[in-house]
Amino acid sequence: MKSETKAATITATTILQAAWLLIMYPHHWTKRAFARDENGKQTYNPFEGVCWCALGAIRAVEAGATRPWPLKVRQAARHHLRMAVEKLYGDPATMELTTSKWNDRPETTHDDVRKVYDLAIRSASEAEGVAA
Repeated sequence: MKSETKAATITATTILQAAWLLIMYPHHWTKRAFARDENGKQTYNPFEGVCWCALGAIRAVEAGATRPWPLKVRQAARHHLRMAVEKLYGDPATMELTTSKWNDRPETTHDDVRKVYDLAIRSASEAEGVAA
């Protein structure tokens, strides 16, 4: 009997989980750049990165895909992350807070990033009807 390998389904949840794994340790997270190389210099090549911002981690995960993922799935991952930022740290009365602006604020900490990713992963998981 021939065994069949079924490709894993890529979801916003799996993208967010993989991105969090890249930055789960504080020394793998950065500000004011999507990614930094081993010398601390900003890089636009995700494969040179050793640390990433909250959004840069998603970009790095996407860059590592062996085939392009559906646009709607990639957009959903970013949407859940941004909605988590706005829910936890945004002030709707004053401005719309983008993920990048929030990540780069002086007062944003790695623990804040963890909280945002936790909420984004739960939100994406609920929207997809799966357990996170």
